[in-house]
Amino acid sequence: MLLNPLNPELAKARIGVLALGALTLAGSFLLFETSPSTLLYIVLFSVSIFITDFIVVEIPREGSLSASVAIILTAVFLGPKQMATPIILLAIVIGTLAGQMAQKKPMIRITMLMTKRIISATLATIALSLWFILIGQETVFFSRLIAAFIAGFIYFFSEAAIEAMLLSQDKNSAFRTTLISRMRLLAVVFLTFSTIALLMAIMFKWMSFWSIFIFSIPLAVTTQSFKLYVDIRKTYESTIKALSATLEAQDESRVGHAQRVSDYSLSIGKELGLYGKELERLNYAAMLHDIGKLGFDKSVKLDEITKEKSAYDRKNVPFHAQIGAEIISDVDYLKDVSSIIKYHHWSFGAKHNSIPLESSIIHVANDFDHFINEAELSKQDALKKLTEDKGLYYSPKIVRAFKSVSRRRH
Repeated sequence: MLLNPLNPELAKARIGVLALGALTLAGSFLLFETSPSTLLYIVLFSVSIFITDFIVVEIPREGSLSASVAIILTAVFLGPKQMATPIILLAIVIGTLAGQMAQKKPMIRITMLMTKRIISATLATIALSLWFILIGQETVFFSRLIAAFIAGFIYFFSEAAIEAMLLSQDKNSAFRTTLISRMRLLAVVFLTFSTIALLMAIMFKWMSFWSIFIFSIPLAVTTQSFKLYVDIRKTYESTIKALSATLEAQDESRVGHAQRVSDYSLSIGKELGLYGKELERLNYAAMLHDIGKLGFDKSVKLDEITKEKSAYDRKNVPFHAQIGAEIISDVDYLKDVSSIIKYHHWSFGAKHNSIPLESSIIHVANDFDHFINEAELSKQDALKKLTEDKGLYYSPKIVRAFKSVSRRRH
């Protein structure tokens, strides 16, 4: 549904993107000329986009990137003399529409994806054309290489910016941090696709349409490699969630605590500009921050947070945090998480150089959840308590980030 009554800002953003896409498509047909081989090119690239739209790299919590990006960039890199802009855009419309409908995707998602590609491809084509107009040397390899790099970056940035704008409206997150996080996370995948696209475009001169079919093989292999990597990370996360659920099964009052702390922590982390493996590490640590309590009777109070922080001995690592760190340190892919868990109860006032940023984030998230669900404070009072104790128990930077996230969400 385009006009979502629950999120009017997202609906407005979508309408704006669709209007810009429609104007871009109409303008390209008015301003650019087409060649006699138009139909053949449209068919070739439409089919190629249709096929590669089934090859997708899913990035947890950050969206996805389709291998069809390589096909679109190939068309862009061929230059306006071989591939007029209307041909590229029409191929995008036909290929995207057919590919996404075959996968039974919602129409609003199909329309937004198609529009995003139209805008990005047009901007990339304009950048390529401007380079050759201003610099010339279209036949010089090094000049074409630089032009392709610029066009590829503009395509990547445009797609990421549009997606970040929609995500920030949907999730009530900051646009800048969402954009930076998405670009950092997808940069390697996009660079790989761009390189393959450039090879396709270069070889197109001698191999014609066969270059696309031949280079589709390494494109598929590369995408599958990325997918396998992502699947492994998903398996890790599922295992961690299972461990967290085992801990919470001991005490019904703690059910959902780890997931809430993880959600709060990730929101703060994104606000502070963390991305990729940094967020992954933060998520793992937040889900397992109380793993040291596993096996203890729930009636035994293991250095639980008290209302009076002054009664808490901050000179020593809490018992359950120490045990948890030792448990995690024996797991190869969680070794980096060990120190985060160890120090997740340390106060900001301790001024300990070895306290990781992630530990301080979890400290704020964990205490906030405690104030809400155990001390039964309102969200406003819980935030007020964090604010009062910032600089002493909590990092002021982290409290500010959390308050910023909370204001946008409520």
